[in-house]
Amino acid sequence: MLAVVDTNVIVSGLLNKDGAPARVIGMIAEGILTPVFSFTILAEYEDFLHRAKFHFEPSSASKFLADLKSVGMQIEHIAVIMDDMPI
Repeated sequence: MLAVVDTNVIVSGLLNKDGAPARVIGMIAEGILTPVFSFTILAEYEDFLHRAKFHFEPSSASKFLADLKSVGMQIEHIAVIMDDMPI
């Protein structure tokens, strides 16, 4: 299954090992979910994971990003289409 994972889900899943965001991180780790990201999204992940307020160890944040890149799918651009999505 492919998915664009919101930055808040990544941060929340790493901060709190319980709940839906943590399950998304687990699904990525287990190979159930393949994250899809652009260069812009990766840059946002990196920015957030290195913010002091979250207290992530810089080496742990860098390792997580490297692991994410190795299992994910990088594409040039991600278009978000909301018009026809059911709410």
